[in-house]
Amino acid sequence: MAAFESLVRKYRRSALACAASILGEVGDAEDVVQDAMIQACERLGALRSPGQFGGWLMVAVRRRALNALRSPHRRRRAAIEEAGDAPAGTTPHEEYLAARRRQLVWAALAELPERERDVLILSDLDGLPH
Repeated sequence: MAAFESLVRKYRRSALACAASILGEVGDAEDVVQDAMIQACERLGALRSPGQFGGWLMVAVRRRALNALRSPHRRRRAAIEEAGDAPAGTTPHEEYLAARRRQLVWAALAELPERERDVLILSDLDGLPH
């Protein structure tokens, strides 16, 4: 378990960036990453090349994120969350501007080819070189 915890610490940010690039929301991405990590722990014995753990995990994260993206439950929940209250200390106008800015950023990211989007997000979140 200690060795697996080390792998989780090493790959968590990259997995989160991968899921967030697909889902566009960190909360959903965290759920996907947690599920993928649990699945990876349960199926670690099936991994033929331990040196390929990172790639193996990213495939699992990407598949789970794409499945979550298609989920009708996710779409209903997102609509309910959008109707929620603004965070304390912000005016409605500030919240609108922040939401609009997030929409524009995610729309711009969605237009990038998948590989370029992943590079940009991994660079920004993990500080990895291009």
